[in-house]
Amino acid sequence: MARKHLSKLALISTYVLSSGLIISCGGSSSQLQPELPSFVSLIQNQPVESSAQNNLATPVADNQFLFNTSAAQITYDSYQNTTYNIGNPGDQPLQYANRLLCLANQLQPQQNVDGVAYRGLVDFGRCYGEGSYQDYQPVIAKVSQQSSGLQIDLWWDETDSTQSRARFLIEQSSSVNNPYGQFQLFHRRTSDFSSLPSSSATDKKTWLSVSLDPRNSQQYVMKLLTFDGSLASANQLNKAIYLAALNGQSGQYHIDAEVDEKTAFDSAFIHSEKSGDARCYDLAQMRCDMMGYALFYDQDASDGSFAQGDMVAIQPGFAFTYTANAQQLTGYIDGAGVWSDQPLTDDVAITITDQNQQNYYLTPSNNASQATVEKILPDSTTQTISLSQPIEFSYTYDANDMSSSAGTMPGTHSLSYFGDGTMGFFDTNGDALNFNNGTQLTANNINYKVRSSQVLQNAVQITSSLPPACEALELPDFSVLLDSLTFSADLDASFISQPMPEVTEMVKYVAGVGAI
Repeated sequence: MARKHLSKLALISTYVLSSGLIISCGGSSSQLQPELPSFVSLIQNQPVESSAQNNLATPVADNQFLFNTSAAQITYDSYQNTTYNIGNPGDQPLQYANRLLCLANQLQPQQNVDGVAYRGLVDFGRCYGEGSYQDYQPVIAKVSQQSSGLQIDLWWDETDSTQSRARFLIEQSSSVNNPYGQFQLFHRRTSDFSSLPSSSATDKKTWLSVSLDPRNSQQYVMKLLTFDGSLASANQLNKAIYLAALNGQSGQYHIDAEVDEKTAFDSAFIHSEKSGDARCYDLAQMRCDMMGYALFYDQDASDGSFAQGDMVAIQPGFAFTYTANAQQLTGYIDGAGVWSDQPLTDDVAITITDQNQQNYYLTPSNNASQATVEKILPDSTTQTISLSQPIEFSYTYDANDMSSSAGTMPGTHSLSYFGDGTMGFFDTNGDALNFNNGTQLTANNINYKVRSSQVLQNAVQITSSLPPACEALELPDFSVLLDSLTFSADLDASFISQPMPEVTEMVKYVAGVGAI
């Protein structure tokens, strides 16, 4: 299947499952909400200023999609979709599982609990935070109600020779007493599923379990197992147990990996020990990196089409079908380029059909990063269709525009905005920028201003003598529990036995937005 990697589009977003910590940035403190699958109503979407939620991690808000078509109803002053992510000691092992949550959220499984397989285009760049680009890749999803709860299965190709599949088993939804609910996640990646369960150098798998602690109903417990057959045998299996209060005020975790890591935290400090090296982190001092922005007009339009403070709306593209080599294939086009089941030839027009049976001529160019779309009218004449292009900015660095935690990146920077949550932290060359809210940018003689929508926060390590209150946080030893963790053979077997469904219908979602 052809995959279109759309470069030069800055979309940086880091998703980190994190132990529940109270954090602060820019002098204000807040408790954050958990990031568990929003498709099972585990997320209470509310501003981060609320103190009612903790921060196991942070959700991709339901309306923070690549294209925000309802932007006209949102203003700079009313914007409340800011989400926070955290990168602190001990978080790294959970990043992998959290990326799968991000993938699932872009497929809207809560809208498809009928057991019928469907296909979406998922922006892997959004979930893996690999740089200043989009990476649309097709993922097949199937959502069904089982006796044990909701089951979400995902299939996708990692490479031409490697396939991945993931399964969520949602056993219990959230409640007042358990804001995280109870679920399992199982992911497997290999070059040959028919050869499993035997392992190979390409075989990788992850299992995550989240539930209430049976010994203490005021705590949750997360168990994590990862296996990587490509590593040396001594490093192939990693284990972790996270135990934390539901209110996010305290917790402990123990990671059994190549290097043993133990961590304890409260609302003021993180105490961590790795390879005998003890460190403390001050939660009152946070480094903040702006990983995404929302864009607003900073002037009134002369024709009244927008007002100062209105959110900038980006027009989405559409899914289509086309015929090649006697096969009906599918694709998607927007202002940033074309994705298609099979590669298209530059400057060669093809006929495509949208979900309303409207025909168009599509002529790709520049390796499908650009395209001309002409609507075929009833009298056989054509009308050129314009899809929104990213808004391109040339910005000259000014230290007064940067937040206090920003690095200095003098010079001129190219930035691309193509929807809520984009243009964050890195410019198109990978240079880091952290704008203050309200910083003005100008393109095509129109003034805009930015507001952060996603912030990566990192606790600052204390380099002087360790505070006694931090050293007093007791580091855990979960060795006995870690030794007991094993992959479920029953889950593995049932998972492997499910072949990838054949889906020929149009793409149903693109980065979380309905495409049909």
